Amino acid sequence: MTEDELEELLLLVQRGNRRIDREVEGFVSTLRLLMQRKILEELSSLPSDRSIRQSRVIRLLGGLESLVLTDDVMEHIQSLEDIFDLQYSLMEQWYSVANDDEEMADRRVPNMGVFTNSREQNVTIMARAYANEVRQGLADSVITGERISDFELADVPATRIFKALDGDLKTATATYGRMVAMNQGLGFVLYAGPKDARNRPFCAERVNKIFPIQTVYTWDNGQGIPANLYCGGYGCRHVLIPVARAG
Repeated sequence: MTEDELEELLLLVQRGNRRIDREVEGFVSTLRLLMQRKILEELSSLPSDRSIRQSRVIRLLGGLESLVLTDDVMEHIQSLEDIFDLQYSLMEQWYSVANDDEEMADRRVPNMGVFTNSREQNVTIMARAYANEVRQGLADSVITGERISDFELADVPATRIFKALDGDLKTATATYGRMVAMNQGLGFVLYAGPKDARNRPFCAERVNKIFPIQTVYTWDNGQGIPANLYCGGYGCRHVLIPVARAG
C-alpha cells in the first residue's frame, strides 16, 4: 500500500467512524426522548393534592416499565441493527481500498447475529434500569413526602444511563467491525486510525502498521479484554482492516 493509498484509507476510516458516532448518538437521543416523553406525560397528569397524588403514584410505580417499553420504543430499539449494517458496509469500503478494489467476502457468521441481538437486549435492559430509577425517585417522594420536580425525576437518571449507553454502543459497533475483519481469512490486518496524543501506548506502537493476523490474538492491551475485538481497550478509536499482504 502506497502512502497516498494509506492516506486515502485513513481519511475514509475517520469519516466512517464519525458517521457511526453520529448514528449512535442519534439513536440514543431518540430513545431518550421517546422514553422521557412517556414518563413526563404521566408525571404531569398526577394531581397536585398530596393525598390523591400519593395514591396515584403508588399505582404508577408498578406500571413504569410497561409505560416506557412501548411499541414505538421497542421498534426503535430493533432499528439498532441498521447501525451494525452501516458498520459492515464501511468495512466493505475500507477493505476495497486496502486490497486493490477487491470486494470483501460476505462471511457473516452466526455469532455476529448473536452479538447484535445481545446489544439490542442490553439496550432493553438499560431502558428498564431507567424506569427503575424513576420508580425509586417516585417511591422516595412518597416516603419522605417531598415533592420532586417532574423534570428531575425523569432527567437526572437519564443523563447518566444514556451516556453510558452511548459509550457502550460506540464500542459495540467498533467491536463488530473487528469481528468482521478477523473473519475474512486474509493473512494480515492493518491497525488503522488516528495517530495523536490521545493514543494509548498500546495503540501508539501499532497504529497504521500491518501485522500477521495470528499475532493479533496474542496481543495483551493491558485492559483485560481481547485486542482482536477491542484493540487498545474500551472506547478505542482504531479499526482492523484485512489486507492480503504485509506491504
